[in-house]
Amino acid sequence: MKETRLTLGELNTLLCQVEACINSRPITPLSSNPSDLEVLTPAHFLIGAPLFLAPKVDLTERSPNGLRRWKYVQYLMQSFWKRWEKEYLPQRQVRGKWVTNIRPLEIDDVVIVKGESTHPTRWKLGRITDLHPGKDKVIRVATVRTANGTEMRRPTVKLCRLPIQEDDMTVENQ
Repeated sequence: MKETRLTLGELNTLLCQVEACINSRPITPLSSNPSDLEVLTPAHFLIGAPLFLAPKVDLTERSPNGLRRWKYVQYLMQSFWKRWEKEYLPQRQVRGKWVTNIRPLEIDDVVIVKGESTHPTRWKLGRITDLHPGKDKVIRVATVRTANGTEMRRPTVKLCRLPIQEDDMTVENQ
Protein backbone atom coordinates (compact mmCIF):
# COMPACT_ATOMS: atom_id res chain seq x y z
CA MET A 1 0.00 0.00 0.00
CA LYS A 2 3.05 2.26 0.21
CA GLU A 3 3.04 2.94 -3.53
CA THR A 4 -0.76 3.00 -3.81
CA ARG A 5 -2.56 6.11 -4.99
CA LEU A 6 -6.27 6.07 -4.40
CA THR A 7 -8.92 8.54 -5.40
CA LEU A 8 -10.90 10.23 -2.63
CA GLY A 9 -13.84 7.89 -3.21
CA GLU A 10 -11.64 4.78 -3.14
CA LEU A 11 -9.89 5.92 0.03
CA ASN A 12 -13.25 6.68 1.66
CA THR A 13 -14.52 3.20 0.76
CA LEU A 14 -11.39 1.54 2.10
CA LEU A 15 -11.45 3.51 5.36
CA CYS A 16 -15.16 2.73 5.92
CA GLN A 17 -14.43 -0.97 5.52
CA VAL A 18 -11.43 -0.79 7.86
CA GLU A 19 -13.61 1.06 10.38
CA ALA A 20 -16.22 -1.71 10.17
CA CYS A 21 -13.48 -4.30 10.73
CA ILE A 22 -12.07 -2.58 13.80
CA ASN A 23 -15.40 -1.56 15.33
CA SER A 24 -16.98 -5.00 14.98
CA ARG A 25 -14.59 -6.83 17.31
CA PRO A 26 -16.41 -8.33 20.32
CA ILE A 27 -15.76 -6.80 23.74
CA THR A 28 -18.09 -8.55 26.18
CA PRO A 29 -21.40 -10.48 26.22
CA LEU A 30 -24.51 -8.28 26.30
CA SER A 31 -26.23 -10.52 28.83
CA SER A 32 -25.37 -13.24 31.30
CA ASN A 33 -27.95 -15.57 29.76
CA PRO A 34 -26.03 -18.67 28.57
CA SER A 35 -28.23 -19.04 25.48
CA ASP A 36 -27.69 -15.42 24.38
CA LEU A 37 -24.51 -14.96 22.35
CA GLU A 38 -25.00 -11.29 21.46
CA VAL A 39 -21.86 -9.32 22.24
CA LEU A 40 -21.08 -5.69 22.81
CA THR A 41 -18.84 -4.15 20.14
CA PRO A 42 -17.38 -0.66 19.71
CA ALA A 43 -20.01 -0.17 16.98
CA HIS A 44 -22.75 -0.36 19.62
CA PHE A 45 -21.33 2.83 21.15
CA LEU A 46 -21.05 4.54 17.76
CA ILE A 47 -24.27 3.57 15.97
CA GLY A 48 -26.21 1.51 18.53
CA ALA A 49 -25.93 -1.79 16.65
CA PRO A 50 -23.30 -4.18 15.28
CA LEU A 51 -21.77 -3.49 11.87
CA PHE A 52 -22.27 -5.85 8.95
CA LEU A 53 -20.43 -6.08 5.66
CA ALA A 54 -21.51 -7.93 2.55
CA PRO A 55 -19.47 -11.11 1.93
CA LYS A 56 -16.57 -10.61 -0.43
CA VAL A 57 -14.67 -12.86 -2.80
CA ASP A 58 -11.11 -13.57 -1.63
CA LEU A 59 -8.87 -11.44 -3.83
CA THR A 60 -5.63 -11.74 -1.88
CA GLU A 61 -4.58 -14.80 -3.86
CA ARG A 62 -4.51 -12.85 -7.13
CA SER A 63 -2.05 -10.26 -8.30
CA PRO A 64 -3.47 -6.73 -7.98
CA ASN A 65 -2.08 -5.78 -11.41
CA GLY A 66 -4.99 -7.26 -13.34
CA LEU A 67 -7.73 -6.00 -11.04
CA ARG A 68 -9.98 -3.07 -11.77
CA ARG A 69 -10.03 -0.22 -9.25
CA TRP A 70 -12.95 -1.50 -7.17
CA LYS A 71 -11.42 -4.93 -6.93
CA TYR A 72 -8.14 -3.28 -6.04
CA VAL A 73 -9.76 -1.47 -3.10
CA GLN A 74 -11.26 -4.81 -2.01
CA TYR A 75 -7.82 -6.38 -2.34
CA LEU A 76 -6.38 -3.68 -0.03
CA MET A 77 -9.18 -4.26 2.49
CA GLN A 78 -8.61 -8.00 2.53
CA SER A 79 -4.88 -7.46 2.91
CA PHE A 80 -5.63 -5.27 5.93
CA TRP A 81 -8.00 -7.91 7.31
CA LYS A 82 -5.41 -10.69 6.98
CA ARG A 83 -2.90 -8.59 8.90
CA TRP A 84 -5.54 -7.66 11.49
CA GLU A 85 -6.41 -11.33 11.98
CA LYS A 86 -2.76 -12.30 12.40
CA GLU A 87 -2.14 -9.57 14.98
CA TYR A 88 -5.45 -9.23 16.91
CA LEU A 89 -6.64 -12.81 17.44
CA PRO A 90 -3.35 -14.08 18.90
CA GLN A 91 -3.59 -11.30 21.52
CA ARG A 92 -6.99 -12.67 22.58
CA GLN A 93 -5.83 -16.24 23.06
CA VAL A 94 -5.36 -17.53 26.56
CA ARG A 95 -1.71 -18.39 26.96
CA GLY A 96 -0.26 -18.96 30.34
CA LYS A 97 3.26 -19.75 31.35
CA TRP A 98 4.13 -21.45 34.57
CA VAL A 99 5.32 -18.14 36.05
CA THR A 100 1.97 -16.35 35.75
CA ASN A 101 -1.36 -17.38 37.18
CA ILE A 102 -3.92 -17.03 34.38
CA ARG A 103 -7.48 -18.22 34.84
CA PRO A 104 -8.16 -21.14 32.49
CA LEU A 105 -11.25 -21.27 30.31
CA GLU A 106 -14.40 -22.00 32.30
CA ILE A 107 -17.91 -23.19 31.52
CA ASP A 108 -20.13 -20.28 30.33
CA ASP A 109 -17.17 -18.22 29.05
CA VAL A 110 -17.99 -16.51 25.76
CA VAL A 111 -15.25 -17.11 23.20
CA ILE A 112 -14.34 -16.36 19.61
CA VAL A 113 -14.00 -19.63 17.71
CA LYS A 114 -10.99 -19.40 15.41
CA GLY A 115 -11.45 -21.17 12.14
CA GLU A 116 -11.00 -20.46 8.50
CA SER A 117 -10.38 -16.81 7.62
CA THR A 118 -13.57 -14.87 8.14
CA HIS A 119 -14.21 -11.18 8.43
CA PRO A 120 -14.56 -9.87 12.03
CA THR A 121 -18.22 -9.05 11.38
CA ARG A 122 -18.70 -12.78 10.78
CA TRP A 123 -16.62 -14.25 13.60
CA LYS A 124 -18.26 -17.25 15.21
CA LEU A 125 -18.99 -16.70 18.84
CA GLY A 126 -19.70 -19.50 21.23
CA ARG A 127 -20.27 -20.24 24.87
CA ILE A 128 -18.30 -23.03 26.52
CA THR A 129 -20.65 -25.78 27.68
CA ASP A 130 -18.15 -28.46 28.70
CA LEU A 131 -14.42 -28.83 29.36
CA HIS A 132 -12.44 -31.97 28.59
CA PRO A 133 -9.25 -32.33 30.67
CA GLY A 134 -6.55 -34.71 29.54
CA LYS A 135 -4.88 -37.43 31.59
CA ASP A 136 -2.63 -34.77 33.11
CA LYS A 137 -5.72 -32.78 34.27
CA VAL A 138 -4.89 -29.91 31.86
CA ILE A 139 -7.82 -28.67 29.79
CA ARG A 140 -6.94 -28.73 26.12
CA VAL A 141 -10.38 -29.32 24.54
CA ALA A 142 -13.74 -27.64 25.13
CA THR A 143 -17.27 -28.10 23.84
CA VAL A 144 -18.67 -24.84 22.50
CA ARG A 145 -22.30 -24.00 21.64
CA THR A 146 -22.74 -21.41 18.89
CA ALA A 147 -25.63 -18.99 18.37
CA ASN A 148 -27.44 -21.38 16.02
CA GLY A 149 -27.41 -24.09 18.72
CA THR A 150 -24.78 -26.40 17.24
CA GLU A 151 -22.19 -27.80 19.59
CA MET A 152 -18.62 -28.45 18.54
CA ARG A 153 -15.46 -29.66 20.23
CA ARG A 154 -12.51 -27.36 19.71
CA PRO A 155 -8.97 -27.29 21.08
CA THR A 156 -8.47 -24.45 23.54
CA VAL A 157 -5.77 -22.94 21.31
CA LYS A 158 -8.57 -22.23 18.78
CA LEU A 159 -10.69 -20.39 21.37
CA CYS A 160 -10.14 -16.74 22.24
CA ARG A 161 -11.75 -15.39 25.41
CA LEU A 162 -13.34 -11.96 25.00
CA PRO A 163 -11.06 -9.13 26.17
CA ILE A 164 -13.31 -7.84 28.97
CA GLN A 165 -13.33 -11.27 30.61
CA GLU A 166 -9.53 -11.26 30.69
CA ASP A 167 -9.52 -7.81 32.30
CA ASP A 168 -12.00 -8.98 34.95
CA MET A 169 -9.79 -11.89 35.95
CA THR A 170 -6.73 -9.68 36.42
CA VAL A 171 -8.71 -7.30 38.63
CA GLU A 172 -9.92 -10.22 40.75
CA ASN A 173 -6.34 -11.46 41.22
CA GLN A 174 -5.11 -8.11 42.56
